[in-house]
Amino acid sequence: MKGFLSITQQLGDLPAFVQGGGGNVSYKKDSLMLIKASGCCMKEVTKKRGYAWCDHKGIRNYLFSLSDPYIIKEGQFDEALSRWTLHKQSRGVPSIETGFHAVIPSRYVVHTHCVIANIFTCMQGGSSILRHIFLKHPFWYIPYHNPGLSISHTIARKVKTSKKIPPIIFLENQGIITHGATAREALNYTWYVEATLRRYLEKNGVRKKFRVFKKKADFSRHLFPDSIVYSQIARGTLSKKASFVVYEISSAVHYILDTIKALGGRPQYIKECHIEHIKNMEKEKKRLLMIHHA
Repeated sequence: MKGFLSITQQLGDLPAFVQGGGGNVSYKKDSLMLIKASGCCMKEVTKKRGYAWCDHKGIRNYLFSLSDPYIIKEGQFDEALSRWTLHKQSRGVPSIETGFHAVIPSRYVVHTHCVIANIFTCMQGGSSILRHIFLKHPFWYIPYHNPGLSISHTIARKVKTSKKIPPIIFLENQGIITHGATAREALNYTWYVEATLRRYLEKNGVRKKFRVFKKKADFSRHLFPDSIVYSQIARGTLSKKASFVVYEISSAVHYILDTIKALGGRPQYIKECHIEHIKNMEKEKKRLLMIHHA
């Protein structure tokens, strides 16, 4: 657990990488996997809260056996995850992204909503720019899929049919995944991506750094799933702590849009059909309730 906690503690106080309860980290030991709990902020994870233990081999085999994710409903997938969760040893409900953590074989997997990475994953033609920037470093770029079953099955299918999995995976509208044999290796790839993209921005005259401001974003359209979830919060009813989560999400939206504009690009918003799907997901509804009661 030491390496797992080291990652969550390092990322937890960096809203440029994780906003609110977003992002997740996992650690595998034999057939078991430790993963951040759904709705829990990384900075709140300790030895006593904010994590779940799962049987990652059971989850992986389940996803590998699905020829088509649409043959089951999201709720059925959640029930399957629950069967492979060690509830007595857990201190929370497994992250909505437990599936793709389970199928990536590395011991440590880190998923962040890095705002600099999301400039490109939320921009039309951003994948082509990333291929140019990381020309000498292999990576996967996964087109947009909804959180949970859809993205997990997509990555499972790619893992199953690939001989080698690159240590960097860009998720359209959803940030990056990095992974490795050690906590340091997995996290260093995250730092590498951020530093490389920051240099690209500076070369193109964009030197604005990410900061959290007390200014709400326009949530009539959405760049990433957490924007959909947190836009449903009635800010006036929240504690100062929960209100700050809304400001973190809003600041990420402002920063991504402003930088895309500075680069001469156009934003790539999530389609309405996906927005409605996310709003109706039970796990996202529960995560929303957790913020309301923070």
